[in-house]
Amino acid sequence: MEKRKQEEPEKNESVVRLEELGIEQPIEYAFSVQEEKDGNGEKIDAEVFWLKFPAVKEYPESLPVEGKMYFPKKIQNGEAVIFVPGYPSGKAGRWERNYVNSLVNEGYIVADLRHNSTPLASQSPVEVFNCEQRIQESRGETHLGQKEGGFVLSDLIGEPLSVIKAVEPLVSRIKLVGHSFGAASLWYSVGQLAKRDPAVADKITHMISLAGYLSEGKVSEAGIWQGMKTDLDRLVQMELEDEQESGVLGSDDLGRIKESILKIAEASKDLKLPEAATQILVYSPDDPFISSPVIKVAREDGREVVSEYNYPGVNKKTLVVEDRTQDRKFHSLPGLLPKTLSRFLNMKGGKTPHFVVVKAKLPKEERKV
Repeated sequence: MEKRKQEEPEKNESVVRLEELGIEQPIEYAFSVQEEKDGNGEKIDAEVFWLKFPAVKEYPESLPVEGKMYFPKKIQNGEAVIFVPGYPSGKAGRWERNYVNSLVNEGYIVADLRHNSTPLASQSPVEVFNCEQRIQESRGETHLGQKEGGFVLSDLIGEPLSVIKAVEPLVSRIKLVGHSFGAASLWYSVGQLAKRDPAVADKITHMISLAGYLSEGKVSEAGIWQGMKTDLDRLVQMELEDEQESGVLGSDDLGRIKESILKIAEASKDLKLPEAATQILVYSPDDPFISSPVIKVAREDGREVVSEYNYPGVNKKTLVVEDRTQDRKFHSLPGLLPKTLSRFLNMKGGKTPHFVVVKAKLPKEERKV
């Protein structure tokens, strides 16, 4: 017994501290971020850690995935916000700089991830990593995670499971936010939790999709892939081009990319999510990639009305927000204010799905956090 103790690797201080804070999953890599500031140069009043969330053995689709956790120093409200960025690479660093400080000040524990395949020599290291120390500690790696032949979307769809399972013992409520593919991966992951781990799924009170790509694989009469503004073959080509431009460890096999998208769509069919969770989907009608998650029809008086909520997993507490205030980067939704996100995170869904259109920006004096 004594010999076994001596052979056990010594845990670093950050791993020990994460265990003290309540993390139960075995963390193999972590370090403390001594000071972090938001995009306005204000210090974030939290204990901040970069860590590798371990895969969950009960979920073979989960992966070890790296990211950050923020533990508020002053108050904690018993709730966590988890953010999953889009793909390829994803701008988790931009999210942190724009929104995390206000969430920490409200008492949320905050966690996010960087997708496997993300290049360590990122084209925009602040917007992606927002952590110079992690880039410096590359340890000879070129990308986060390794996979022969590169990663495709279906390889990454279960990444949020690793983060949710690590965070859930710490809190009574979990609120999820995803951008683009990040939203699709959250919807998938919560669907798996609802089937296999309902006690954890029931902790999820909010699911917020920002320009999310959600599809069950339907094709319109014009050949357009559901949820997108293009057909499937063009979607596959766009995905390859985006991955090559971002430098991720992806695949250059168009057939493999197409197969992965079809696999995700198949998994989205008959998706069952917690009925009590409020779903909020925000999109711009000028988004060049995704289409509206509702189908509208014109009435005789010329007005448009919603005839169908057209995405997997829709429930009674769905709110779809058509944001017409964006004037640039329509897929990124850069005009989303921290105070608006906070409102979404505290909003309670109704007894039936709702659709609203936002046409006017707030006056400048009201746009501050």
